[in-house]
Amino acid sequence: MIKLALYDFDKTLVAGDTILPFCRYAYKKRFISLKMLVNAFFSGLLYLIKVYDEQRAKAKTLSMFRSISAESAFRFGEEFFVSELKERLFRDGLAAIEADRRAGRRIVVVSASPEIYVSALKTLGYADEVISTRLASVAGVLTGDIDGRNCKGAEKAKRIAAYLENIGETLDYDQSAAYGDGLSDAYMLEMAAGKTLVNPKKALIKRFPNATVAHWE
Repeated sequence: MIKLALYDFDKTLVAGDTILPFCRYAYKKRFISLKMLVNAFFSGLLYLIKVYDEQRAKAKTLSMFRSISAESAFRFGEEFFVSELKERLFRDGLAAIEADRRAGRRIVVVSASPEIYVSALKTLGYADEVISTRLASVAGVLTGDIDGRNCKGAEKAKRIAAYLENIGETLDYDQSAAYGDGLSDAYMLEMAAGKTLVNPKKALIKRFPNATVAHWE
């Protein structure tokens, strides 16, 4: 059996959302065009007014990376992480990661944000594994499509189960920990006995009234 520490990313390990700041940064660095940026914000608006569901909105936003080589996209994503996100990581979250490591848990970040930049958590040594929204590619070139489902809600639990099957391990529920901020993390939180609600929304506290509540900075 394996002990995992499962972490959500946006608003759990890092302050705020990250996808729109990534789009702005990509435009600022001329990685995408103004038209692509406007399309991304428009997709976000249509999601907010419930014209698009989250899967469609995410797919429309990430379609801006069509025809870009996967290697250059991931390299740019790491640049964004170091430049814009590293300083926004919660100090308390980093301390929790170190405590989980000392407890023998494998650190797995599970996020709906795109792998282009979330994967930097593994590359830079913050996490042992990253499970996030994947981008489809053909012959090393991004197609602009999402590979599978947006990694949110029930999909998080499915992807964690697939990860465990892939490495040939069974999850040690009693000795594992999970951290999240909203109801979309509920399925993941249910996979571990040690539940920590980070700067949580009231609905999440109501869902898990006996969980630890943490206010990270």
